[in-house]
Amino acid sequence: MSNQTLKVLRMRSGEDVLSMIEDHGNSVTLVDAVTLIPTQHGQVQFIPYVPFAEKGTPVEIQKDFIVYIVDPAQEMADHFRQMTSGIVVEPQQSIIAP
Repeated sequence: MSNQTLKVLRMRSGEDVLSMIEDHGNSVTLVDAVTLIPTQHGQVQFIPYVPFAEKGTPVEIQKDFIVYIVDPAQEMADHFRQMTSGIVVEPQQSIIAP
């Protein structure tokens, strides 16, 4: 697929989904989609969005089932890319100037 971008989607069912998406007008195709589950400790757990499908299987969703689409927080995007590609993204270090 071309023109894929990483986004957070809020589904009408209330689920928050993090996925690479490709826009097709009335629908979007999700690749490597995960459901975002908040934990008691302020963290977020990633659960496969379609747990019984083969890993990497694209899922087409009609836009009528999506409430909104936004860019993910950088830390979440880095974790997703590391999880799906195996590439480790080093955390950014702040530079303190005297």
